Amino acid sequence: MSQYYPRDNHQSSNTSMRLLERNGVPSSSSTTYAYPPANSQHGPRVHHQDEWTDQQSPNRRIATGAAVVPNPYQNHSDQSTGHHFQGDPRLIKSYPINLVIICLWAILVAATVGLLEATARHAPFVVKQPWYYDWLPTIALTVFAQAHGPITAAFHARLAVSTLGTRWAPKTWEELFYTADGKWGSPLGILTSLWSASFRLSLVYYFFILHTLLAIVAPLLLSRAYPFHTISVTQNMSLPLNTFDPPSMSLVEFELQLAIGSGSLETGLSILDIYNSSAYVPVGSSRDSTPSEMFFAGDSFQTDTVLDGLHMQGGCERVQGLADPISEDAFMAMCNTLTTPANDGGPTWGNMPNVYWEETNITTISCASKPPYNTNWMDNATSSFTTAYMWILASNSTNSTNATDGITVSGVAKCNATFTTAQARVHGMEGTFEALSPTSVYNGSLAEQAEPLAHPLTAAMVALGNPGPSSTGPSSPAAVLRMWGFTPYAAGGGVSYNQPTIEDMIDQIWAGALFMTSSIVTVSEKMKAHDVVVYAFVSGRGFSGQLSGME
Repeated sequence: MSQYYPRDNHQSSNTSMRLLERNGVPSSSSTTYAYPPANSQHGPRVHHQDEWTDQQSPNRRIATGAAVVPNPYQNHSDQSTGHHFQGDPRLIKSYPINLVIICLWAILVAATVGLLEATARHAPFVVKQPWYYDWLPTIALTVFAQAHGPITAAFHARLAVSTLGTRWAPKTWEELFYTADGKWGSPLGILTSLWSASFRLSLVYYFFILHTLLAIVAPLLLSRAYPFHTISVTQNMSLPLNTFDPPSMSLVEFELQLAIGSGSLETGLSILDIYNSSAYVPVGSSRDSTPSEMFFAGDSFQTDTVLDGLHMQGGCERVQGLADPISEDAFMAMCNTLTTPANDGGPTWGNMPNVYWEETNITTISCASKPPYNTNWMDNATSSFTTAYMWILASNSTNSTNATDGITVSGVAKCNATFTTAQARVHGMEGTFEALSPTSVYNGSLAEQAEPLAHPLTAAMVALGNPGPSSTGPSSPAAVLRMWGFTPYAAGGGVSYNQPTIEDMIDQIWAGALFMTSSIVTVSEKMKAHDVVVYAFVSGRGFSGQLSGME
């Protein structure tokens, strides 16, 4: 503001002016001297006014006709004597502090984003992060969230003044001093400002609004892009694992294979319910109750490693287009089409009994291209393929859904199975395997002193066709019914069974083949050291789409 100094020894002759002086208003006859504002176009000389000077607008002259008198408080020896002067050059300065802050802030924001990116890339490989990847990103993100809005507003304040000479210039004082009322700090305040101005604002003001909203959202977007969550960190190490030992396989006897596999099948649980951590499915396959392809190798303790094991692939289905029930002669004709190994009597074995319990009866006849009790069941050093048929006739007069007439189901199952001794890379956390490589493991000649192992599919058919009480077989009739999927219930003081469908019974044959494979691995395991990839779960900052425990 200008400063005014009254001239000494000058009295006003106007009565009204004296009245004004009593009220504190400068008289019209006073001579004043002013320091002009920095942006004023007034020269270093002021006017001797005949009337009076407006107290609210000191630079406004109400009446003219005054003489120009030099300002005694200012050195004007080297200044122009013109009426219009552009101001003291010493007062025209550059104030770059806002620009410097904005440039430094842009560098800090870029460094923060770079630090978050480096932290997210480094996190999956180290359990304990260094300080600059641990707490420094959190501090940087907090500073960014607190200061980004105010610094953006400071930039707007500088920009508003810079646009005064353009057609997009602010139209009102409220637009020029964008941050004065503090409403820019929230979307609600911005809306109230727009509403009070009836949305008739300059283009630069709308740009400020958009830029401010982006500044408010930016910290949230960064937090979402690099969130804290549980991530898995990989580590390479040597770890002792109890897994399949290839030399031990040749020492496993058929009776042991049959007993362990039958016991697992009798539980009524699926193969993955019992061997969840030691049985693997192909990568990309679902772990359903009875997979068509599996690799049995032992428990990898949720690590990634390469293991020796047994691979089984195949399935069973009902033969369509046959008489129901099929005659025994017709079934034997089907069996005679199978080719058996040398020195074997034929594909059909003598296990053709009736399995019964109370009034529930099952009659089965089985044949396979790899019959039991034969040391030549391996086709080569690494694999064995077999085709098998099984005729099933089940009658159940105690079935709860039809207790009066009973129910009878029958059909012929055809199964194909390939058994392979191999190595594979297993992924313990997912329960999958890949990179299967056949290896020579089994030596049937070592089992000549006892009953040799059987092809797992053949062993399953032997277990499911086990003789009744008069036999010395390992399973009782009640156990065989459970292996077939019959479910017991109490009736009339005794036990009766619900009858499964023929399709469900055929599915049990393949389930039995998988259990007979897993039984070989179970009794052939030994503790050995393996090179593994371990996954440790830690809380760290990562990418938004990154694996999280696994989220």
